[in-house]
Parts: sequence; structure tokens; C-alpha cells
Amino acid sequence: MKKQFLFMLMVIGLLGGCSSPAKAGGYEIVKGKGVEVCEAYKENLNSFKPVIPMYCERLVNPSMTNFKKPQWKQLDVFKQSNVIKKIDLFFWRRDANPVYYFPVEEWKTWKGTNKQYAQAFKGYKADRNGRGFIGHYVSKLDINNDGVNEQVYLDNTCSSGAYGVLMLVLNDSQTEIDISKSQHVLQHSNRKEAGLGEFQPLLPGSSTGSPFTKLFGYNFNKVPDSLHHAFYDVFQFKKKTYFDLWWRKHHGLKGKPDNIAEQLQVFMTENNITKEICRYKFNYE
Repeated sequence: MKKQFLFMLMVIGLLGGCSSPAKAGGYEIVKGKGVEVCEAYKENLNSFKPVIPMYCERLVNPSMTNFKKPQWKQLDVFKQSNVIKKIDLFFWRRDANPVYYFPVEEWKTWKGTNKQYAQAFKGYKADRNGRGFIGHYVSKLDINNDGVNEQVYLDNTCSSGAYGVLMLVLNDSQTEIDISKSQHVLQHSNRKEAGLGEFQPLLPGSSTGSPFTKLFGYNFNKVPDSLHHAFYDVFQFKKKTYFDLWWRKHHGLKGKPDNIAEQLQVFMTENNITKEICRYKFNYE
């Protein structure tokens, strides 16, 4: 899973051909100053001299031996098709904004009827099936720091550029989603429970996010969903497991902007309690 690193090298190479050399950006601690893991993780991330935020995965510098990354193995999409279908349905119900899979030219007709949801779900299934062999990674690790390893699942297809990276916990046999343990790693809102809706107004100066929005003369756009814009990753520091979350575009709350977009949050679960330990913002220079 080093596509992120190769992509960064490509970007650096392209920028290097400009008239002025590219300057490295960097992560700055917003929450967790003085906390050992937060300071060490910032040093690790900035050691790569990033010009853009790390999104598909956050790299670990091999010279920083207190850090360790999990080893991920891809699910067999034929042998484990049943659990993949369950994962697809779970994300549809919890995280998918259906209008991503509804014809843009018909957005004005959207009323959330059963027929429209069925149409959108058909598009969602086709989209998920079209991924084929992309993503569906699992690693056996102690995600909740209770001394017992879990089967941690990453829905990692972000190398395609269109999707985020969501995370779940499966049972030991990899046949079911462990809902109770997954609740700890799902540190983003359930879309419907948060009352996000499907569309939001275009705020002054905001990007439409899609050329089709202007093409059809809409003064609104779809609410970003986590399936496309949330990126989870996992690391271990001094034998404790942490997971982080970066938003390319946050779904906000009813169209209002917030300060989570393009910020990196680090979480830790221990004693069945999950806490945000660190938060960083990325400075472009």
C-alpha cells in the first residue's frame, strides 16, 4: 500500500519542473501538544516533507522505530463474497448519500421516495460491484488495546481517486461485521442520524464540487459523504494501537462549514472508550 508515497513523489517531480521549486508543507498540532504520541507522529509525518496531505494512508518513517504499521491482506472476493455484500449494505444504510448514485439531471426531482431510493441503490450496487478486486483489506491487530487481536477491515479504494477509506471490525471468521467493536472505529457521524440530508446550498465562494452542478444551473450541491471523502488509517506506537481520520471534504452540518475538513484526527480505544488524542492541521507552504 505504497501508492500514496509514489503519488507524492510524482507530485514533487511535477512541481519540481516549475520555475520556482516547491516548498514542503507540514502538519501542525491543534490538539495534543506535549502528548508524546502526538509530538512523535507530527515528527514522523513531517519527516517526509509533504507538499500535500497524506490521504490514502499515513506513512511511517522506518527510522522511527517506535512506530509500526499493520500488514494488510486482501479478502478473496469470491470466497468471501457474502461478507462483502454485508459490508456494502452496512455502508449504504449508514454512510452513503444516495444522490451520488442518482442521475444528476434528475436532482431537482429528488424527494427521497422508495422508488428513487431503489434506483439509487441499484446504482450503488453497480458501483460497488464495479470495483471488483480493488480494496477489501483485512489485518489482524489489537485495535481496541484489550490484548486480543481483531479482524480489522479497510475499505481501501482511494488509489482510484474517487473513494475514501472507511474502517470496520469483522468477527474472527470474517463472516460478519462486529457491530459493537465497529462503533469504536467509526468516528464519523451516521449520515441520517446527524440529519445531514442529501443536498446543501452552495455557500458564497464555495466550490460546486462537480461541473454538472453549474451545467444544470443548480444553486445547491450534494452533501459530501464519508464513502467518498473520509480516510482512515492505523498505526502502532510503543505497542499501543491508534487510528486516524482525515477528511478531504467534510459533510459539515446542514451546509454550514466546519473546521474538520483537511484536518487529521488521531483516536485511541482503551477500556471500551474511544478518545480523540491528537488533531493536526496541514499548512501549505
